[in-house]
Amino acid sequence: MRDRPAEEAQCTFPSDLRGAWISADRGTLTLTTNTLSGYSLPLSASYSSVDFECKTLINDQYYLRGTATFSVLGISRRAHICLEFYNLTSEKYYYHVATTIEATINDRIYVSADANTVTHSDVCNRQTPFEVGTFVMLIKDGADDASLAVKCPSDILKKFENVQFSSADGTASCSGKLDTCTDKLKMNYTYNSCDNSLTFSADGLWRCLYYTNSGSTTYLAALNMDAALVSGQTYRMVCYTFQRQDDVLKATTHHGSCLPDQTASSVVSPGNFLTMSDISDRGRLRELKAVDSLQKDPEHGFDLVPFYVGAIALALLIIGCIGVCVNYRHYKNADKPNRVHTIKVKEMNNIPKRESTSGIFSYSEVYFE
Repeated sequence: MRDRPAEEAQCTFPSDLRGAWISADRGTLTLTTNTLSGYSLPLSASYSSVDFECKTLINDQYYLRGTATFSVLGISRRAHICLEFYNLTSEKYYYHVATTIEATINDRIYVSADANTVTHSDVCNRQTPFEVGTFVMLIKDGADDASLAVKCPSDILKKFENVQFSSADGTASCSGKLDTCTDKLKMNYTYNSCDNSLTFSADGLWRCLYYTNSGSTTYLAALNMDAALVSGQTYRMVCYTFQRQDDVLKATTHHGSCLPDQTASSVVSPGNFLTMSDISDRGRLRELKAVDSLQKDPEHGFDLVPFYVGAIALALLIIGCIGVCVNYRHYKNADKPNRVHTIKVKEMNNIPKRESTSGIFSYSEVYFE
């Protein structure tokens, strides 16, 4: 659990978080100053959506208490949940559910008999740090998809000519292509007679919303751009978990948000497996220019292009100067005879000699004109 001291604050939501929002896996949520309504959660046959009121706010974690009770085996019960929000833009948040999974419901919720006393620590009981891929996207209802988009992760910024889809239960498969080069904010699939259960989309267009990395694994939230959701698809967002292996990208998808144990090679139904390969020449060119994303993105590195251009220009300048000097010296020497070699032999005999202490004669005070 958290080791920082508890700091209780007034339990109200920030002003820019109030209004209607679309949750990746809970439908449309409406937040006011201190309430959250429309949280999709099937707790009984007649109780499938929960409204909450904010009870306590401690260390950025909101303890929310269900405003109504529901009955199970004649016992009145109440739902409680703990949320932690993270702001990305004025139209985009993500949150973690800071409540452990209730085994009987298989969801992150705390349910107790209504007569029981429940505290903040009872509900905000999930171990931290949270699993990297378990964030839940939250986008402003009515926001333009283009304004929500970010540049897609570098490992998928390619043009894959061969994309293989297969269901987690092994009952369906198909193939297609993926282009993320033409528009770096968008994944554009071409499907070859694929069932909607494999693609979660009819048109194959997805906006990249947010991603985070854990080692060599990337977790990506993507937004479905279909005009209407396909049959069997409840939510507009999908979570990708992928990892690159040489020229092959292994990935899994799950509608809504990623599962706690989802990896690039493991997912349960209704999730799917994807294998992307056969990068086109255009995609390979894009890969060779991947450094461009570092050069133009100050968050990921420095711009090295001016350095490389300057170094090459300086090297060429130095080589040119050396060539000019060599040619000039050759030109100057070409106009003067080598005077040492034009001295006649008989003139050499007239040059005074001195005897060295080593016994070897040498010429001294020789001046050539």
